[in-house]
Amino acid sequence: MIIKLSVQLSYNETVKVSEKGHKALAEFLNLQQHLYIDSLEEQESRYRATGQVISLSDQYKSLTVIRKEVPEYEICSVRKLRRTDRAFKSFFKHVKEKPKSRGTLCINPVIV
Repeated sequence: MIIKLSVQLSYNETVKVSEKGHKALAEFLNLQQHLYIDSLEEQESRYRATGQVISLSDQYKSLTVIRKEVPEYEICSVRKLRRTDRAFKSFFKHVKEKPKSRGTLCINPVIV
């Protein structure tokens, strides 16, 4: 019998970071978190108001505006926007699909 396994490799690296580097990393992660939450709120408010979802390109444009207004967001990547977009698409895909049949429950009674 042959069993195929999918193995995902990951590597952990220990890095010594100075206190300044630690603060910079914490600030970066905080900005990324705020960007993700803000993009989710933007998506949700647009959907509630119009029934439409914001496209990824529109979110890129709004990030460009945010970067001009708040210079700290210059270091933020667009990965979070892609992640938000995928999350909303996945959510609406599952909402539109009909629930799957769970089949019939078969119970064999045991008489003692």
